[in-house]
Amino acid sequence: MHLYVLELDQNNYFVNSSADVGKALWLNFEQVDDLGSEWLSIFHPKRVVHLSEIGAAKHNDISKIVDQCTLRLAKKFGFEHVRGGSFQSNTEYAYPSLWDLFLTDDIPPADLSKMKPVSALWVNN
Repeated sequence: MHLYVLELDQNNYFVNSSADVGKALWLNFEQVDDLGSEWLSIFHPKRVVHLSEIGAAKHNDISKIVDQCTLRLAKKFGFEHVRGGSFQSNTEYAYPSLWDLFLTDDIPPADLSKMKPVSALWVNN
């Protein structure tokens, strides 16, 4: 299983996981997945900013990892710019203010300089 973070148009980000990351990225970048994230239909992927293997964990553990990454990015950029995991809702770019309750002091903001860079994967200009 892999965790990945996409940088999208207009300084937005998307966090997800997949057992077949190659297929998932292809679907995200080519936007052929009608069942994909509404967020990706609004803000198109520009590049992969992070990709890491998270191993063969239980579904609940993987969901927690994706949520934690999403929360850390939201702490840095704001929920108006980040979607992923349990935080997928999109209504006219808004988000439920209840989500802010998850941004507690014990969650540090994301440090993109520590994320593994991905240079050989998809990049849209």
